[in-house]
Amino acid sequence: MGITHCVGPAQRQGERGDSPVEQEILTETHNHLERSGSLPLHLVVSLEFIPNFNLVLQVLQTHAGRLETLNIVSRPKEGCIRYILSENVLHLLQLPFPSLKRLHVGKSYTAPSPPQVASYLRIDLDAPQLYQLSYYFHAILPPALSRLTWLSISKSDFRSIEPPIIQNQIELPELLELQIAKCEPGPILCALSTPALQVLIFYSEFTSDELPKELPDYPYLRDLQWSDYGRDPTFDLVFRRCPSLTRYANYVVGRENKISHGMVDGPTIFLGPGRMNSIEWPRLEEVLFDCTSCVDLLALVDLVPTIKRIRILKDPCEFGDSNVEKKHLAELREKVDVALWLGAWTDF
Repeated sequence: MGITHCVGPAQRQGERGDSPVEQEILTETHNHLERSGSLPLHLVVSLEFIPNFNLVLQVLQTHAGRLETLNIVSRPKEGCIRYILSENVLHLLQLPFPSLKRLHVGKSYTAPSPPQVASYLRIDLDAPQLYQLSYYFHAILPPALSRLTWLSISKSDFRSIEPPIIQNQIELPELLELQIAKCEPGPILCALSTPALQVLIFYSEFTSDELPKELPDYPYLRDLQWSDYGRDPTFDLVFRRCPSLTRYANYVVGRENKISHGMVDGPTIFLGPGRMNSIEWPRLEEVLFDCTSCVDLLALVDLVPTIKRIRILKDPCEFGDSNVEKKHLAELREKVDVALWLGAWTDF
């Protein structure tokens, strides 16, 4: 179920505070939840329909113990954008959630807070059953004995979190997939202990010149997707710590339509003296690049003979000497399966 449609009239009428309309909504929502008895709850809170977030807090204080899924989302319409204050997020997520398994706190949910409230909050969850967590802006941390298997962090500044998070403080022994977007990856990777990690995805349109602290090894990492916008010191450390990698992409799979195909410099993993020779992925089977030359790919295949599949989003014959690239592309296809743009592999 979701807390959505009932709040629309109060918003349109400009109601605020404990208005009769809001009290009616609160009573109706409580009654609706009470009728579900002791069944698990899967709740979607849609912010654009909620003028007073205290309504949500009052409802969840009673029923938080039954929540298995909580999604806080915002799909703002024109002229109708709703935010909640940081302290309201804190009050909500300080509730005990003994049954919560999935939590998503989406984009566009925060508004400026009073000076006494930190810009970036560290929120320690009391949710021992949680295994999926996705959030935007703050640092929402799983319990100490975490069962988390999937984590997505967006727009969060771990350097500014109060109280601070020290290296390897957050132990996630069962985490299999980590996604980081639009924020500095180094402090996050330093803070997390993820010995079982299998998939690491990082997306940002910017790079950082700051070298992170020592990063852990990723002995079981098999899928690395790291958006390529130039030399990145964090990536330089990460790609040397994943000896079991079977797939590497210099973009995030699924975001192909958002990539600028005007880039012709090639992947930064190939740039610089001896750069390619530093690649040590003895199990690599699949590589995906936004753009690159077939000359570099032939050299990569010779260096890593385990490669079976190569995807190139931008046809290499569209830049440089097309005749030479066509010749090298034909040679490359004799060695591995090559797909252009989103074409299907031929070996399936």
